[in-house]
Amino acid sequence: MSASELLTIGGTMKLVEKKCATCGSPIYVYENYAREEMYCTLHCMERATFGTVSRGLEQLKTVC
Repeated sequence: MSASELLTIGGTMKLVEKKCATCGSPIYVYENYAREEMYCTLHCMERATFGTVSRGLEQLKTVC
C-alpha cells in the first residue's frame, strides 16, 4: 500500500495524506482532523499568514 493511499487502523480510524499548504511536505492526519489547508510546522503557518517577516532584536520585548 502506498503512502498516499488511505490507511485503515483497527478498522475505524483512517489516516489520510495531506500536503503542507506552504512547502508541500506530506502530513499524515486522521481524516476527522483533516482541513482544506494544513501546515507541517508553525514556521510554515506563520509564513502563510504573515509572509516572510524578518524580526530584529529591537522588535523583541522581554516580559519580566
